[in-house]
Amino acid sequence: MEGPLKTDGQTPDGRFRIRFLRYESHEPDGLQLAAQHFYLSEPGQGVAELAAVSDDELLVLERSFAAGLGNTVRLFSVSLSGAADVSSQESLQSATSDQALAKRLLLDLSDCPSSGAQNRAPQKNPLLDNFEGVALGPASPAGQALLLVSDDNFNPTQITRVVALQLGR
Repeated sequence: MEGPLKTDGQTPDGRFRIRFLRYESHEPDGLQLAAQHFYLSEPGQGVAELAAVSDDELLVLERSFAAGLGNTVRLFSVSLSGAADVSSQESLQSATSDQALAKRLLLDLSDCPSSGAQNRAPQKNPLLDNFEGVALGPASPAGQALLLVSDDNFNPTQITRVVALQLGR
């Protein structure tokens, strides 16, 4: 899912035009495609993971890596409310940013306290690595528990991490 379909491509400034597929359960036939929605990543960022918070809200984990600079990891809240269905469009090349899903930055991992974390490669923040997973934990009166998971790819310069966060209400 990290990058776009070849037919959808990217914008001149390196934003990926990505399709999110929404399925609905229709018993007894099972899941059926209900809609495709247009998501526009930040420049140079790929979409690593999604998590549904509700029927109309997603968490989207975007990330990138640049040699000598390290990783960028950002989490966005994305609204599906009123989103256009682009199922009939063969290509998103002509789609404009105002047609994309509305999103709001929740977290830039480089802004989080490192809490003594170590890293094995140059990074803006030692917490940064190859984050690929998002899982919602239990909700509490204080907010929603959220886990971010990185993968070391069996690479000695990377570290597998599980970072626990709490999204406020």
